[in-house]
Amino acid sequence: MTLQLNNVVVEYGKSFRAIDGISITLEQGLTGLIGPNGAGKTTLMKTLATLIAPASGQILLNGREITGKNREVLREQIGYLPQAPGFHKNLTVFETLDYYGMLQELEKRVRARRIEELLSITHLEEHRNKKVRQLSGGMKRRLGLAQAMIHDPKILIVDEPTVGLDPEERIHIRMLLSTMASDRIVLLSTHVVEDIASACSKAIIMENGHTAFEGMTTEVVRRAEGHVYIRTASDEGEAARLQSEKTVTGIIYDIDGIHVRYVSREPSETDRPVKPSLEDAYVYARQCYREGCLS
Repeated sequence: MTLQLNNVVVEYGKSFRAIDGISITLEQGLTGLIGPNGAGKTTLMKTLATLIAPASGQILLNGREITGKNREVLREQIGYLPQAPGFHKNLTVFETLDYYGMLQELEKRVRARRIEELLSITHLEEHRNKKVRQLSGGMKRRLGLAQAMIHDPKILIVDEPTVGLDPEERIHIRMLLSTMASDRIVLLSTHVVEDIASACSKAIIMENGHTAFEGMTTEVVRRAEGHVYIRTASDEGEAARLQSEKTVTGIIYDIDGIHVRYVSREPSETDRPVKPSLEDAYVYARQCYREGCLS
């Protein structure tokens, strides 16, 4: 299965383009969508979920164009988890999933079987009779994934599911998404590069309504090779000057000085080159986009 956007434009009013001519292809597996606030990530996800109609361009499901007349064809295949799902706080976990199953018009027997499967997958079995208001943040996110999966969709779109979670819950959510991506398209929006480095084989980096990069995570790292350096500053003043002059991705205080890690398109003859991390590569890709280079 493939889901594509072809030169899609989404406008808010007559003067602002939240998405400006994006073309991407989503296939089976887990794809990470990352970018700064205001880059257009949520708008992109809502467009893919048919909650926002593009001003121009095409949405294609397996090569078939999706329009206002046939959007149910795509909606039937999509599970969507917004950043703040609106659960009824006085329903139990089981009642919440049963309610969403009824909205999807699942038969009672199918609904019951599916709920048991999802409670097991999300490790919510022992919390099935707890009310939503009694759940922790991580449990609510897991419940959100379960409700998005209630009708067994072939495309799962999740918006910032790890935001605000402790490290253990963040890892749990990432592992759940990886499992779910074994036989479907999963698109994960995040602000955290670690989420993508730990779970996603493909990445889409957004900047100001455009794609700064789309491809394998290994490829975005490869493009940053030879563009990441470390300089050892002698004091705080030198480190501060470097931060104002360079695109700094990290600072480590050590016994021999302050190690300032930065990305740069220009080669350095004095500073030590180092192997890029995905975080370095993300910053470098954004820098290249802003400065108009492609690699």
